[in-house]
Amino acid sequence: MSEYIIRIIPEQEKVYFHKALSQDMINCISREIKADSISCEEYDEISFIDCGGNLEEISCPYCHEIIPFDIWGDAMEKAAQSGFTDLTFRTLCCGNECSLNELEYNFPCGFARCMIEIVNPDRELSEPLIQQLEELSENKLRIIQAHY
Repeated sequence: MSEYIIRIIPEQEKVYFHKALSQDMINCISREIKADSISCEEYDEISFIDCGGNLEEISCPYCHEIIPFDIWGDAMEKAAQSGFTDLTFRTLCCGNECSLNELEYNFPCGFARCMIEIVNPDRELSEPLIQQLEELSENKLRIIQAHY
């Protein structure tokens, strides 16, 4: 049986949720959503937070041309060598420089040092709940829907 996971990460990859904030966010979510589990994952370094089998394509944030997976994979290998501290990527399509975190992932993915993970929720996150979490964390958040 496959699992559906909602991952909540800060839009900016270097932002970190301290333990008390993580617990406040989990409590806030738990009041609205029932799930198999709701937890916080923390990483020593920036990590790529993926959408599992949902990833269909990656596009340039400037001209929206599709970026081939092999080109993206090479850029990811290079970024991994720095522990994802340098996410610089120059697009081949239009030659603009951006961050791997700024690419248009379809379905959304991102880079983070922490995330809230909701396994098999009984419903989607509502816009008011997302806004409440953003106010609580004082950060713009990225919602990642993953299937495994």
